[in-house]
Amino acid sequence: MGPREEDNSLLLLGAVTLICGLIAFVPLLDPTSRIAETAPERISSKTVIQAGTLSPARVIVPFTPNTTPAQR
Repeated sequence: MGPREEDNSLLLLGAVTLICGLIAFVPLLDPTSRIAETAPERISSKTVIQAGTLSPARVIVPFTPNTTPAQR
């Protein structure tokens, strides 16, 4: 007949826990993952930017409501 209705939430919790555990555990089995191989390349390829040489892209001013909609 299947499980009783009271046990359905427990079965669902167990199934979700098992699936999430497998998703978290399976990448650990691969000793040479692509993420570990490409991480040093991405870090070393970044260039240093001097903050003093950059100009601000946009100046943000405080909001002033339009009290006279007829005038723009």
